[in-house]
Amino acid sequence: MADAEPFPKRAKVDFSESVRVLVGPSKKEFHVHVGALTRRSTFFKAAVAQRWTSEGQAKAVELPEDEPDVFSYYLQCLYFDTVCHDEMVNTSLLDQYILADKLGDLFSANTIINKIIRNSSKTRSIPSATSVNYAYEKTTPNSPLRRLLVDFYVYRGHGDDICAAAEVVHAEFATALIREFVRIRPGRNNPDAFSIFQNAKHRPRCHYHQHDESCPPCVGD
Repeated sequence: MADAEPFPKRAKVDFSESVRVLVGPSKKEFHVHVGALTRRSTFFKAAVAQRWTSEGQAKAVELPEDEPDVFSYYLQCLYFDTVCHDEMVNTSLLDQYILADKLGDLFSANTIINKIIRNSSKTRSIPSATSVNYAYEKTTPNSPLRRLLVDFYVYRGHGDDICAAAEVVHAEFATALIREFVRIRPGRNNPDAFSIFQNAKHRPRCHYHQHDESCPPCVGD
């Protein structure tokens, strides 16, 4: 996977209008440009369109289950296409992916998952069992993040890591891990073994991405 990020073509963003976003139980208030939110997030496209009351007043968009700090990180990615985090893969970085995915912002989700892959490669580490459990509790069965976590353990996991994780990880992760090992076990009749046992960073750029009409496949794939 190349280091360059697959950003969308730059369209002019209307900065003349903003919307209030209330995040978390404390309802921390953010004022965000409508054009920035709606150009990539399907959630905000729908929420902004429905925010007007019968009296013509604009209601705030609420995200009561999310953390203000994570939303701040999301805005950094939304505005600047950069991921704010250190070099480790932990729950804070996973939270950024989970929020972008929840908001239907595939460009940001893909940018963040690229960062997760690079961090793992740079530190030669894999997410802890705690991080795996956290991700599985907050994602759907077909999530690219789940697929990536399984591949991390298949490619980078040592025997002790896998045995220790097997005792505490989410049951669906353990099942997926076993299924993947069975599927790719080496053998002359298994042409997939070599292609699977490789670092995630060397896979095609879109392998862990999500795409739709508004977020086309990356250039070069």
